[in-house]
Amino acid sequence: AQVYAGSTVIAPNATLFLTGAGDLSRSSGVEADGTFDISGVTASSVGINKLFGNGDVEIGSKTLVVAGNGGVFSGILSDGGNHGGLTVLGDQVLNGVVSLTGTTTIGTGATLTVSGPDALGGSALNFQAGSILKFGGSGTYTNAMTFATGAPVFDVTNQSVILSGVLGGPGDLAVTGANGTLTLTNTGNTYAGGTEVYGNATLNVGADSELGAVAALQLGDASTKGTLQYGASFALDSGRTMTLNAGGGVINTNGFDATIASTI
Repeated sequence: AQVYAGSTVIAPNATLFLTGAGDLSRSSGVEADGTFDISGVTASSVGINKLFGNGDVEIGSKTLVVAGNGGVFSGILSDGGNHGGLTVLGDQVLNGVVSLTGTTTIGTGATLTVSGPDALGGSALNFQAGSILKFGGSGTYTNAMTFATGAPVFDVTNQSVILSGVLGGPGDLAVTGANGTLTLTNTGNTYAGGTEVYGNATLNVGADSELGAVAALQLGDASTKGTLQYGASFALDSGRTMTLNAGGGVINTNGFDATIASTI
């Protein structure tokens, strides 16, 4: 195992293979401007502190665990179709292209920022308590997502984001971000913890079932507003209690027929 604490720099056109018991967890970070290949390690996962660069990271069937804060990676992260995964435990930015067929996990209290749909790829997403996904680019994201209790927060500041994958799990969905809109389109959503919209964000839905299991809906918080925008004519389930908090809750029917039979 490597025990140095400095950075690991992989120059353009160079390749670093980790095999056997290869380990870079004590390095301050990996700058992959060439190729960083962890597919040959014996363990099921490889931990690093931060990920930088614009090269290629090849993980095969392994899971890359990024534990630190401040990494910005603009290259290609791929597994060759071998069900590799990514776990983010700190604060990581992905600006490149991600092609993973395993699971991406945003750990407890962690933040993942992505520049657009390509930077998130099509892998399944697993959100732990207090996790945040910041959308740095508009577009349609097709990922299936599972929410643990107390997760996640989606920050859509200045973006127009469409989620078409199934959203499930016991957790709640919190949407924030000034001048941003999150649109849910999957009527098979089953997340059970309710929905909160605040931070001057807008949530657009075209059917009650897109809001997951019947649970509370909160618009606004103590100081900022939240908007529920209709994307089609539908009736909110009578059991979906709605709360309009002090910062202001807005119901924008958007020209559609809106029926609200629940308690407000």
